[in-house]
Amino acid sequence: MSGVFVQHLRVRRLLRDLRSNVEYYRPPSFRKTSRTLDTLADIQRHGCRALPVIMDELNPEAPAAYLEGLSTVFNEIIYSDQWPRPETNLYNLQVSEDDEPAEVRRKCERLRRWWAQEGSTYHQSWRFWSSACGTHR
Repeated sequence: MSGVFVQHLRVRRLLRDLRSNVEYYRPPSFRKTSRTLDTLADIQRHGCRALPVIMDELNPEAPAAYLEGLSTVFNEIIYSDQWPRPETNLYNLQVSEDDEPAEVRRKCERLRRWWAQEGSTYHQSWRFWSSACGTHR
């Protein structure tokens, strides 16, 4: 169980760094910084272990640039070659900084609903040692 906790803390720290980058650099320049790109790459390296933590952070009240980063890395993980393509086009649910608040809320809610229904296909929390546990189904 401690392995699950360690992975959870690592991803949480990376997401905290991502959010602080958004708040410090202010869009649109935040996505162009090497620090932000490195943070997004580090989150992506955690693979499916990052998905539940990303879903926890997907709050429509968060800064749009942060949500854009979260939904982007979420899609990068889901659409990697490790899993079958989802039936729902999740790219349509990717948040953009230009989205109106109602649209951001709708996208976040639809992503959460999709995760509640399909998330176990892509991640089983007890397989904390694997960044691609969805491949073992």
